[in-house]
Amino acid sequence: MIRAYTDSIEPRIYERKKARIKGVKSWDIDNLYPYHIENLNNQSGTAKSATTLYKRFLKGNGFSQGDSLVNKNKSLDQLFDLVLRDYSRFKGFALHISYDLLGGIKEVQHIPFKFVRFTEDESQVIVYDNWDLSKKRKIEKENFLYFDFYEPENALESLNNGSKGQVLYYSNDGTKNYPLASIDAVVEDVLADYETKIFKLKNLQNGFMLKGIFVYPEQESQSEGVLDNQEGIRGELKKFQGAEGAQTMGMPYSGDIENLPVKYLPVQSNSNDKAFEYTEKSVRKSIIQHFNQPSTLHSEQEGGLFGKDQFLEAYEIYNNFTHDDRMSLQSQFNALFPLMGFNEDEIEVLTFRTYDTNTRETERVSEDN
Repeated sequence: MIRAYTDSIEPRIYERKKARIKGVKSWDIDNLYPYHIENLNNQSGTAKSATTLYKRFLKGNGFSQGDSLVNKNKSLDQLFDLVLRDYSRFKGFALHISYDLLGGIKEVQHIPFKFVRFTEDESQVIVYDNWDLSKKRKIEKENFLYFDFYEPENALESLNNGSKGQVLYYSNDGTKNYPLASIDAVVEDVLADYETKIFKLKNLQNGFMLKGIFVYPEQESQSEGVLDNQEGIRGELKKFQGAEGAQTMGMPYSGDIENLPVKYLPVQSNSNDKAFEYTEKSVRKSIIQHFNQPSTLHSEQEGGLFGKDQFLEAYEIYNNFTHDDRMSLQSQFNALFPLMGFNEDEIEVLTFRTYDTNTRETERVSEDN
């Protein structure tokens, strides 16, 4: 469970001394840390954009062997894309490794990172798809899948012990540690980004936006009209709420014909769409800066138009920033490749492309051009 503290700095992930689920090392107090992160990331447009961009630069143009199959259904490129989807959000990933009878890697399958936990003694990995009780109302331990950690030198021993493979668990925070998510340090900003979006929506849907009221005398035939009924009043007021009520005019009746001539009363709208304007901009900036992403990559540029040079510089900056993570991921895969019958490979960095409106083709642009 993600919490914000103002009195002192506290750790983001709380691992209970006594497991919430017997035999399982909890990933935060409620064991649902990755589920909360996933929801927060999806609710914030800025966080979603930042993690997507992070993933894109980590992948670059992929491995040169990207079309090679790693299992019956997926290529290396498809597997790598799933790995990066997890890593860009959670800073970790998990792969199921199955072996042939000689101890070589037979297949590699992606495991959704949010499904993976450690046993309480950290001796094995547990894979389960209902930690959040979204599929069934209770945890069914009989459906837990237990795997040994990835140790290819012990592959044959694992097979002889009836193992159905091993799990390569990679965490940016070290071996057998649950990682902190990529947005963890800016969780409050991500929440604020989501809340300002909700505020704007509610303000647009429920704010009174009529321009004015035109008052005129009530006729006798209208004395028992709809405005004498509370439900009718609510219905009339609804007409002036939301975007469809903007710039409209209200026309109530008045029974005092002699003393109240026809008149127009201007109305000041209660719509307050600028109330969180600063907050919206500041939290967006904070999230983007946390990922060290040049504003140009988010289509933001101060003082001037976008140009090729600005994008080339932004690509160079962010390729350099993501270099270490990209090399770590490359190292993990290169350790697998020989056992899969692949050659060691390199991730090709992402390059800026221009679009030729005449030929309708894209062209890579390097800094040397």
